[in-house]
Amino acid sequence: GNAKEKASMIISDARKKAESLIEEGKKRVESVSKGAENLLSSSKDMVDDGVSKVKDAVKSGADAFTEERNKMNSDDKHKYTAEERSKQNKPRY
Repeated sequence: GNAKEKASMIISDARKKAESLIEEGKKRVESVSKGAENLLSSSKDMVDDGVSKVKDAVKSGADAFTEERNKMNSDDKHKYTAEERSKQNKPRY
């Protein structure tokens, strides 16, 4: 029965090693999955932040343009008399 006991011990050891390898594999997969989720999440946050900054910049540019245009228009209005302005607004045909 010595060979049988030895074979049984080898099988038992192999089973334990396989189970521990499988456990280790599961832990690694979970760790990689969490890492990927964190990466996606932080990437999304960075993109959202970037989009928000671009929107703010575009809005600031548009506001500055509008303000400048309004300033120029109000300056123009002061340069001309009412009569001159009415001539400018008439169609030229």
